[in-house]
Amino acid sequence: NFIGTCIGERNHCRFLVFLYCQMLAFWVCSSTVASSSFDLPTLLKEPSVDAVLVLCGKAYLFPLTFIATMMCVVHTVFAVMNMTTFECGKGPRHVDYLKGTRETDFPFSKGLDQNLRIFCCQRDAACIWLTGEAQWKPILWQTPGKIIRDSEDWWEHPWQNKYWSCC
Repeated sequence: NFIGTCIGERNHCRFLVFLYCQMLAFWVCSSTVASSSFDLPTLLKEPSVDAVLVLCGKAYLFPLTFIATMMCVVHTVFAVMNMTTFECGKGPRHVDYLKGTRETDFPFSKGLDQNLRIFCCQRDAACIWLTGEAQWKPILWQTPGKIIRDSEDWWEHPWQNKYWSCC
């Protein structure tokens, strides 16, 4: 692990902030390098060290910018849906407490507002320290209850409801 700690329940929000800062830095660097007038045709006409450095910078920065942006998008979705990388990666077939659910059920989601509040405030150790809580206690997540698959409430059940089914 390159940042010296595992990402878990107590620091996932700070990890997302780190990802946003990293993405912003890559976008600034990439836009600076992209604004250069050096490109492949220029390098072929007039070879120079400057052109080679700019092209190497583009070849290095553009993929990293894309990867940082995708990491940001994925972890933002995890925050909004109140899920983890482990739950998404393993799925219901390999995680005991997700048995009986499907990939698009999001059994721990409590709505956008509550999910972000839990993600940013209630689970983060820094926020717990600021609020004066005596000691952090892990959240004992309850096994998901019955999932309504044929609900008329399509807003709360966008993936599968009475009117359509996705995935």
